[in-house]
Amino acid sequence: MVEKTQRGLRKRICLLGPVNAGKSSLMNALIGENVSIVSENPGTTTDSQTRAFEILGLGPVVFCDTAGFGDQTLLGKEREEAALKTLRESDLVLLVRASSELSETDKYLYDLVCSLNLPYLVVYNKKDCYTPPLGSISTNALTGEGVRLVLQEIKKALSQSGSEPVLNGLVSEGDHVLLVTPIDSSAPAGRIILPQVQVLRELLDKRAVSTVIQPEQLALALKQNEYDLVITDSKVVKEVLSVVSPHQKVSTFSVLFARTKGNFDTFLKGCAVIDSLKDGDRILISEACVHTTHEDDIAKTVIPKLLEKRTGKKLSFSFTGGGKFPEDLSPYALIVHCGSCMLTRRQLLNRIERAESQQVPITNYGLCITKCQMGNIQRLISSLS
Repeated sequence: MVEKTQRGLRKRICLLGPVNAGKSSLMNALIGENVSIVSENPGTTTDSQTRAFEILGLGPVVFCDTAGFGDQTLLGKEREEAALKTLRESDLVLLVRASSELSETDKYLYDLVCSLNLPYLVVYNKKDCYTPPLGSISTNALTGEGVRLVLQEIKKALSQSGSEPVLNGLVSEGDHVLLVTPIDSSAPAGRIILPQVQVLRELLDKRAVSTVIQPEQLALALKQNEYDLVITDSKVVKEVLSVVSPHQKVSTFSVLFARTKGNFDTFLKGCAVIDSLKDGDRILISEACVHTTHEDDIAKTVIPKLLEKRTGKKLSFSFTGGGKFPEDLSPYALIVHCGSCMLTRRQLLNRIERAESQQVPITNYGLCITKCQMGNIQRLISSLS
């Protein structure tokens, strides 16, 4: 049984190729289940099919089977657009071919992957029908021949592009770290939110000494111990900074995720735009997950109020959640994105790159909240060095 791991911690592997290259057969063979429908008829795979999987020695991944390119049916173009969306968010691409000859479609897909600067492996499928190039990764997905080699090469490729830990360079073994974790009303009953879980797990892995408190216990905790780092929820960063020593290193869960998953410099530039917002400016607030809202919802209530209070302007707000993120970002003066614990780094970078290409500033929840509450985020940035 596949271990239940959050989507944001799973590397995404996209199977890309011409129609009838055997992508669906290959995905079924890789995971050992018949997830994708297999047929000799072109265009059988319409929308991208995803399946979580665990590769021994690597960890959790998601395989994404896409529609074949070169589909001449009426829906072919739409299917290719859906495949391109999946491609842009991938950590590794399997370019699946069914011939040793390089077709025009194969060349187009190769150039496309290179233009997006995505790591890739070329997999020659249906090897029983031709002779693959010497030394290539080749397989017959229907018989399972060569599937183990494909998995080994995937493991090798993704191991070399491992993700950076959230606390990289900030915490060492034996360090004392204080986590200020108000019980978030959006968290499921009996649990804390995912960024707090991930940070706590990483502290355990680093063998640091962790103390977890609620905001009202901060003064007592500071009396009882000294801490190498204090990490707080963004919503109470103002209260925390007013209590801790000016020399105390302090960060927030959102800032740590922005530093690790996104482009921190781009987020900082986006944060600086807040003070220049004008009446009527449209702000996009984007969350990577979907959940029921409540009266103190951070996206729909807290951030809009803070932005209007900080700027003194009447702003217009739009909201997206889950996998939805507009293709056209030009109507927006600023995008405020969540901490992205449910997205991979590649998925978040894709959104940031799209914003930058359309010259729309983008920042992150934690930086935005701190800027609105404190006016100056330098204290949090200096703690990261």
